[in-house]
Amino acid sequence: QQELSKAAVTVLKDSSSLVPLDLSVSGTVLLSVSPSLSEAYPFYHQLKQTFPVGWLHANVDSLDAVEARLRPTQRVLVALHSDKVEPYAALLEKLAKDKPLALICFGDMKMLEKIPEVVRHASTVILAHSDEKFVQRYVADLFLDNAYADGRLSIPLSGLFKAGDGLTVDPEAPRQYSPEDVGMNASILSQIDSIAEEGIRLKAYPGCHVMILREGLPVYNKCFGSYTYEGKEPVKENSLYDLASLTKVTATLLAVMKLYDEGKFGLTDRVADYVPILKKTDKARITVQDLLFHESGLPAYWPFYEEAVDMKSCKGGLFRKKPDKNHTLKLAENVYACNDFRYNPEWVSHVPSAEYPLQVADSLFLRSDFSKNMVEQIVKVPLKGKSYRYSCLNFMLLKEMVEKIAGMPMDVYLDSVFYAPMGLRHTAFLPLRKFPKEQIVPSVETDFLRGGKLQGFVQDEAAAFMGGVSGNAGLFSTTQDVARIAQMWLDKGICGDRRYLSRATCELFTTLKSRDSRRGLGFDKPDTEHTDNSPCTPEAPASVFGHTGFTGTCVWIDPDNELIFVFLSNRTYPSVYEPNNLVRYNIRTRMQQVMYQSILH
Repeated sequence: QQELSKAAVTVLKDSSSLVPLDLSVSGTVLLSVSPSLSEAYPFYHQLKQTFPVGWLHANVDSLDAVEARLRPTQRVLVALHSDKVEPYAALLEKLAKDKPLALICFGDMKMLEKIPEVVRHASTVILAHSDEKFVQRYVADLFLDNAYADGRLSIPLSGLFKAGDGLTVDPEAPRQYSPEDVGMNASILSQIDSIAEEGIRLKAYPGCHVMILREGLPVYNKCFGSYTYEGKEPVKENSLYDLASLTKVTATLLAVMKLYDEGKFGLTDRVADYVPILKKTDKARITVQDLLFHESGLPAYWPFYEEAVDMKSCKGGLFRKKPDKNHTLKLAENVYACNDFRYNPEWVSHVPSAEYPLQVADSLFLRSDFSKNMVEQIVKVPLKGKSYRYSCLNFMLLKEMVEKIAGMPMDVYLDSVFYAPMGLRHTAFLPLRKFPKEQIVPSVETDFLRGGKLQGFVQDEAAAFMGGVSGNAGLFSTTQDVARIAQMWLDKGICGDRRYLSRATCELFTTLKSRDSRRGLGFDKPDTEHTDNSPCTPEAPASVFGHTGFTGTCVWIDPDNELIFVFLSNRTYPSVYEPNNLVRYNIRTRMQQVMYQSILH
C-alpha cells in the first residue's frame, strides 16, 4: 500500500526547477496550511535534517504577519494539509507571482480546484493525494534529490492539467542542457562516449563518471561501466568515489584559502609559527607558500605505516628487491612485499574500542594518537633541498596548520564552512559514517597492507593511518559535488546566493604560479612548454587550474572558456600495482581534447 501511495505522487509542473532544490540557496521557508503543526511536522522534519528551512503555520487571523515574514524569502514551499484553503488564496497568488513557489497538495485534488489562480502561477505543483507521514517524507526526499516520481493524472484537473499529465523526477538522471545553448557542438562532444567505453575495454578502469559544465550549465554528464569488472553494480549519478589527491584542493586548499581570506596567516609565514612541533628543527623555516608550491624539501613519500607493523613478524623484512618464498607479492618493479606479517598491538587492534577507535579497514583499528606519531615522523624525515618535489607530506602539514588555526578538526571545519551550506550532500571524509557501502565505489580488491577490499576506506596509506582524515587524501565525493566546488572557484568565490571566498583570494590562488615548476598555489596547472608532460591536453590554455588523484580522478577549471571538466574513476581496482592504463592511453586528456574541439568558433 505504501509503494502504491508513493507511486501516485505526481509532479504536475516544475517551471523554476525547484525539484530538486538547489541547497546552496538560502532563505527557503515552508508555509504549512494545516489544522495543527503536528500534522505537518513529518514534511518539515525530513527537509530540516538536510538543510536549514524556516517554518510557518498559516493562520487566517495573522495573514499580514505571514506575508511580512515571507516577503524577503528567496522561495516558498506551501504544504496544503487542509481543504479549507480559500482564505489563503489571495496571499498565495500574490506570493506565486512574486517568487518561486512550490505548491504541495497532501490531500484530494479538489483542494487545488479551489485555488486555480494559485495553481496557475505557482512554479511547481505536486499532487501527493495523502498526508500520511511516509508520503510527507517521500515528497521531502523528492525536493532533496533522494526519491523518484513518475505519477500521472488519471483525470483532468479543472482545465489546468489534462489526464496523463505529470513529470518524471529521477535523481539518477539529472537535467542536462543543450551544448549548442552555450556554443558547443553536441555531436562532437558525444565522442567522449567512445573514449570512456574504450577505457573500460583497455582495463583502464571498471567504470567512470564524466561531467562537463560550460557557463555553469551541465552540457555533458554520463556514467559508464560498473564498480568492478564483474559488472554487478553500475556506476550511478550519486556513486561516491575516493578522490585521492583531489582532496588536496577540494578539502585542504579550500580551508587554507578561507583562513588566508580571513587574515589568519600570510603566504610567507613560517608554518612552525602555527605547528609548534616544527620549531627548532630543520623544518622551522618552511613557509606556507613552500608547502603549496611543493618546494619545502620534504620527500615525495614516507612509509608512516611501518611504525605500526611488527617487523619481527616479517622474515627478511617487509620488502625485498627480489621475490622469495616470504616475499611473493609484487608491488612495483624490484619491490616485493612480505606475504604474511602482524601489526604491533601497541598501535593496532582487530576489534574497535575506546583505545582503538580509528577504523582503517573492515577489521583494523588504530590507536587514536597514531596520527600524532605520524606528525612526529614528518619532523624527523630528512629534507632534500628546496627544488620542486611533489609530496603528500606538504599537505599533511597544511592540515595540521588548518586545525591549529581553526581550533577544530579539518573535516568538521570544512563541513560547517563549505560542504553543508553549499549543499554538497555527497562529500565526506570517513563516508561509511554517512552512506551505505553499496553507494561507494571500491578502490582496491585486496589491499596488501590492510587485507581485503577497500570500499569506503581511503586507498592512500598515509591518509588511512591518519585515521581517514588527512590533508593529502581521504575525501569521497561525486562528480556533481566536485563540479560545484569548481564552479565556486570559477565564479570567484560565490556559490548559490552566498560568497564563500573573496574575489581577490580566488584570483591569487588560481593564477599565481611558481617560477620553478608548473605548479600554482596548491593547484596543478598545464605544462604549456612541455605538453608531453602536461596533465592537460595541449589545447588547454595556461589559465587552467585543477588537480588529479591517484585513484583516477581529476578536475580542471578553464576561466578563459568558462569550462569545468570532472572525471572520476577507480582505475586502481582491482590492484594499484597493475599498469596505469588511464595515463598510458591518455583517456582524460583525449576527453579534454574533444571538449575543446566541440567549442563552436
